[in-house]
Amino acid sequence: MPHPEHSCDLAVKAESGWAGDGEPTFENEEQELVRRAILAAQAQAAADPLIMSLKLQDINSRAAAARKAGETPRALGIWLALFAKARAGNLTHPEMHTVHGNASGAALDLELWDLALEHARRGRSLAEASLRRNGKASDAYIRSFAREGRALLGLGRSREAVTAFEAGLRADPLDPGLRAGLQSAQQRLAEEALAGGGQVLKALTYPEPKQRIAYHPASAPLHRIKTDDMLPLRLLTPFQAENDHAIKDTVNYVTVQTDIRMPRRHIKLLEDSYCLSRLQAGVRSAVEAISAGGERDVRVIDLAAGAGVLAATALAAGARHVTAVERWLYLALTAKEILDANGFHEDRVRVVYKRPTDLQLVKDVPVCANLILAPLLLDEGLLSSGLIPSVQHALSTLATADALVLPASATVWVQAVEVATGRVAGLNMQAADARRWAPAYLAEGRRGGAGAAVRALSRPREAWHFDLAAPPTHTAAQTLDLEFEGPGRWNAVRFWFDLRLHGDATLSTGPDAAAAGLRCLGPGLQYLQGAIEVLQGDTHPLLATHNTVRMRFDVEDAAYAATARRDAAFPPRHLAMLADGGKYEAYARALRRAAARLAARDGEVHALDAGTGAGALAILAAKAGATSVVAVDLHEPLADLARQTVAANCVSDRVSVVQRDIACLQRGRDVRALGVNLVVADLFDAGLLGDGVQYLIDMARKRVMQPGAITVPAAATVYCIGIEACIASAGGFDVSLINKYRWDDAPQNIRLSDFPHRVLTRPAKAAEFFFDGEKRGRVRDTMLKLEVVAPGNMNAIIYWFDLHLDDVETLSNAPPGVLDKAVSESVQPTEPRSGEDQPPSDFEPAPTFQGRRPGWIYGTAKMGTGYYRERDPVATTEERDDGGAASSSQAAAPAESRACAEAAPKDAAADPEASAAEPPHYWGQAMQTLDFCVAVRPGKTVSVVVRREPSRLNFALRQGVGEEVARPPWKEQWGGGASVENPHVQRVHYCELLVRDFLMRVKSRRFPPIEEDMRMVLAHCGSLILDTAALQQVYHELVVLEKINQTPEFSPGATLEAITRPALELG
Repeated sequence: MPHPEHSCDLAVKAESGWAGDGEPTFENEEQELVRRAILAAQAQAAADPLIMSLKLQDINSRAAAARKAGETPRALGIWLALFAKARAGNLTHPEMHTVHGNASGAALDLELWDLALEHARRGRSLAEASLRRNGKASDAYIRSFAREGRALLGLGRSREAVTAFEAGLRADPLDPGLRAGLQSAQQRLAEEALAGGGQVLKALTYPEPKQRIAYHPASAPLHRIKTDDMLPLRLLTPFQAENDHAIKDTVNYVTVQTDIRMPRRHIKLLEDSYCLSRLQAGVRSAVEAISAGGERDVRVIDLAAGAGVLAATALAAGARHVTAVERWLYLALTAKEILDANGFHEDRVRVVYKRPTDLQLVKDVPVCANLILAPLLLDEGLLSSGLIPSVQHALSTLATADALVLPASATVWVQAVEVATGRVAGLNMQAADARRWAPAYLAEGRRGGAGAAVRALSRPREAWHFDLAAPPTHTAAQTLDLEFEGPGRWNAVRFWFDLRLHGDATLSTGPDAAAAGLRCLGPGLQYLQGAIEVLQGDTHPLLATHNTVRMRFDVEDAAYAATARRDAAFPPRHLAMLADGGKYEAYARALRRAAARLAARDGEVHALDAGTGAGALAILAAKAGATSVVAVDLHEPLADLARQTVAANCVSDRVSVVQRDIACLQRGRDVRALGVNLVVADLFDAGLLGDGVQYLIDMARKRVMQPGAITVPAAATVYCIGIEACIASAGGFDVSLINKYRWDDAPQNIRLSDFPHRVLTRPAKAAEFFFDGEKRGRVRDTMLKLEVVAPGNMNAIIYWFDLHLDDVETLSNAPPGVLDKAVSESVQPTEPRSGEDQPPSDFEPAPTFQGRRPGWIYGTAKMGTGYYRERDPVATTEERDDGGAASSSQAAAPAESRACAEAAPKDAAADPEASAAEPPHYWGQAMQTLDFCVAVRPGKTVSVVVRREPSRLNFALRQGVGEEVARPPWKEQWGGGASVENPHVQRVHYCELLVRDFLMRVKSRRFPPIEEDMRMVLAHCGSLILDTAALQQVYHELVVLEKINQTPEFSPGATLEAITRPALELG
């Protein structure tokens, strides 16, 4: 049997022109001379019996000596002779990877790129095998990546070179050669892009425009079904998905997770009067049209009942009977409760918990219906929640021949757009745009804060028109010519639909409707396979395809200037973070001040970017003057992106990217042996502590920080207000019973300006945290006395933070307008009477921040910019005279948030230009629902206990105050605890067991990745009647969980929630 060494060497020689029938081709005469010299040296070495009698290591030594003496062609010839001897004698050596590395290096010196590439790859393969055997050859393994990257650059394959250098940096993030090579490869790519080169051609193959959609037979083995194009012609049935051993656990997990998320999402629809009023108008119009003759009863099937409002609307309009079908358990329970509460009982309405495609006549639907309601089966993707299969089933088996369908029709519009990350605080972060990818579509959402700009490049074009009275049964594919109105990088397609409900009632989900007040729906956004450079006046064809349960948009034979990285584990929140340019500019200023201070004190600045994400803060630290920077992130996709952005900003000589848990860092391995004297971090969620920042910075201080190290940010102050968050009625019906699904034991991330609520109290300071280690905040429970300013039922706390980067700069995620209201009500300027001494002022004007003053807050409010006197309502429970909570009659003055005025935008109604110029930061605010609800009235105070926990602040009313709020069924406590007898608790516990089983499979590394199962479920989402948005979030969470548990070491600070937390704005 030939030795594996032989085939590699022969392949190298054949590809490079060293053996074979034809003459080798070289670029110039100089290379021809080099070739002849190498061949002569090889022949001479092969004919020399003295050399051929030596051992392999001795021949290698001779070749190395020749190269050191400057005789590189001769050295390469000797190495080729060595490979020939090994081939002839079937010989090998434990250090053969070193020989291949040396031959690759010699070929690089001679610019023989093909030969260098092959020997670099062969050397890495042997070095990797040696590492597995005895842990040796690590240096040769790392160097092989650098040689491969250099060879690929020489061949003009810059993209592959970037990949090679990145792979090497994953193995050794501190190697200077690899960092410099990645920077060179990135620069070469940029030069090629400017010259119009470096484009990647992709041609797509699609089925014929018309093919009938069918279902897989019940016996089909699902593990053999391929979903590469994500538009299958044969669909899964729910019965198959729930019973096939290959994916049933995945489907059941997704179903339960979606079940517990849907009620809270449905509350958004009930609060959206713009959408709900139009849907109700359509329902009333359809009921009136059927009953106009007075000869027929109106019998309705509501295929997605939700909370039952549309069913109640039909009954109130005169319908005789409604069958309200709901696929999600907790929405079905809520619909039953709400319909009963509004006086619609079982004689007129039946609530059925089933998929709409599983309904049976008589058993579920008493008689054939003449009105089919399906508007709540819609999502941004129109088809992906099962609209067409559900309507087809109802029309064919459950309805009369002349039944009306609402909506009657839908028209889909498409538009080419650019979604890009601009320069961030002067940095080139364009590498992040390659991560703009999603398994399906995204909801564009409202543009209320920091988020990526979606720029329209073409006029809208109509893609399809669906007549839902005769829904399609075949696929459809058509090409649309998009005319571009301006230059840009086309990397996404925005799409929306116009619904004709019935009569004059219509509803659009387009950008105009979103601007007019539509909140629960909006345009969808699908990313292309990359970015295409377009100019004004260009026309490009867009291929629009659907298979009745999903739409897709692609460009055939496209020349992409940059291709997207299809990575479901990449956290989209980091793209939204990059859109918050104001935050990074503030960090840049603070880092410059910190670096100047450390340079004057220590002479050098060695920084750590804890949780680097996209690498922006590490680059800013390097540009601020840091001698060296170590950027650390546990998540591999983020570490890869950080390496690319570091190279793109030409700071690879000072910045190293390490993929490791911050709490597991070691001196001498991950950072220099003397440690770091500057730490910068942006590990904050809306509630400050949810990403584990306190624990991670404390661990970094113990392991790698020098005494006296500076931390940016240095401290943070948390403020809070009490609110009423509930919905009493929607569409004229009592829907208050759905409020129990608002309750959660974990904080929720919201943007208060988009969240219906009533502010009941003035803001108060809740807690302080010091990250620089100079002093510690209170660790005991504290009692707040919130002064009530409006009557209502307080059932939630909104809290936010002021992030003190240093003594000069502060960022805040405070809701707009909170400080203005607090100051106007608590600080009233008065004029002293003649002859009297002027009382101490509560305000001192100051055009700039002049440092901290105890008892004062710097900000801009009604009295102008300056220092406002602070009144702190915080008292520890141990400091109280009565040993308990304050009574509601005790007065307390509010504490104002400095950053409400410094960083938050002005009220949009008062100054829309300022609001547009200074959007809120990407964090949003945190909301905690209380266990008890208390009625409050102005002039009184309400006591709130604040408890510090490792990753959150926990707010609660004083014991014995208020009434216990209703909770979701899976959170209910039976018998004093979460009882195992509660079937709803059991469903959630079942999910926990599935995750444990999944993690055991991950650690064994014997099973295919979870992404294969998730792709299959997502491809058949419409036929399985699942929710695309919830499915994509679960998809992302499971892929990230799999990646984290494949990491060699991670600490309790590495949480799934910190990585997968959804962004409030499109990134």
